[in-house]
Amino acid sequence: AEAPALRAATLVACGTDLVAEQVLRLGVPDGRVIVTPTGVDLAHFEAADRTAARRSLGIEDDFVVGWAGSFRAFHRIEQLVDAAALAGPVTLLLVGDGPERAAIERRASAAGVRARFTGMVPHHELPSMLAAMDVGVVLASPDVPFHYSPLKAAEYLAAGLPVVAPAVAQLAERLDDGGNADLYRVGDVAALAATLRALGDHPERRRSMAEAARRSAPAWSWDHQVRRVRAALAGSLS
Repeated sequence: AEAPALRAATLVACGTDLVAEQVLRLGVPDGRVIVTPTGVDLAHFEAADRTAARRSLGIEDDFVVGWAGSFRAFHRIEQLVDAAALAGPVTLLLVGDGPERAAIERRASAAGVRARFTGMVPHHELPSMLAAMDVGVVLASPDVPFHYSPLKAAEYLAAGLPVVAPAVAQLAERLDDGGNADLYRVGDVAALAATLRALGDHPERRRSMAEAARRSAPAWSWDHQVRRVRAALAGSLS
């Protein structure tokens, strides 16, 4: 059902390379396809008060590892809980809700992991939640192809957060391993724990990564993607 509309379009914007591959398979010419990864409004993340956010959550002096999203099985949040149990003094800040939340809460409690679960928050409060974090984590399943462009990665960078993410496309292609991010082997809980432990032990490294995150954030903005789409349309219509 999608094929006729896609073939008739002047330009088809795809969220990932894998989506673009399927669009090409349906017969859309290569010159009419552009990959536009998920982006953010950078201005939305500019004014958050870190001190106030951490005080309101009762985590003023903690090393806070954060995650934001929907609590669903494919997000593999249990990997983060298990890694935190191995990593040493870590407080998890888990923002969102979903069918897996109760199981994750039980897992954290059983493992003795300190975790703060916020539940759903309005989008205008998300910048404060991210400001309270020291590191933002992305997770993925080793059993399922990584086929999307996670919004949380763009939001972490916009908030000036160091990113810890699995070394899978398309994250590995867009993040700067050793710069704004530390990448680990997908599904490797021990490697994730070691990465978190190292960042917890080296605040100066986190500061360097945070600066790199802010410098790279404009390339993850919707403004950047809109400019790319407009340029592609101008080329196709000229």
